[in-house]
Amino acid sequence: MKILLLMLFVTNMAIAEELPYLVANKVNGTLTIHYPDGNMISTEALFGIKISDEYNNEIFNGFKPVNGATPKGEYTIKKYYSTKFNEYIMVFIDGKIKKAAIHGVWLGNPKQERVKRLKSTTPDDNRITSGCINIDPIFFNDYISVLPNNGVKLIIKGEGEL
Repeated sequence: MKILLLMLFVTNMAIAEELPYLVANKVNGTLTIHYPDGNMISTEALFGIKISDEYNNEIFNGFKPVNGATPKGEYTIKKYYSTKFNEYIMVFIDGKIKKAAIHGVWLGNPKQERVKRLKSTTPDDNRITSGCINIDPIFFNDYISVLPNNGVKLIIKGEGEL
């Protein structure tokens, strides 16, 4: 029995090491996918308008309430169908609680000029969302939405971390 458990543990570790992981850097305004073979691909990203690593701990409808901060931490990402966007998004989950999501840039408020901000070379321009990570929709469809739906980790660096 101990050998079987050890084999299962080693097998699970090997599987976990074969998965890509994502690193979100709020300071630089980027989201990077790190593949098991050492390759990486990055894109510009928009983050929460509130410069904070904290978030409200109350739960509303299975999601954390929106407070403008993209929370620091390590999360598992999972596909979730959004009725707001009428498409799949990738939510980041802490235990059973959905914190926020990665999705294509939201265009619901033209005054925010999110597409222009996404293309800006100034990271300060990348602070506009309610806490979600917004990226180019083509990058989302080509690289994020095709990630495995179980076990992929998202690491969101803190405000002072490069």
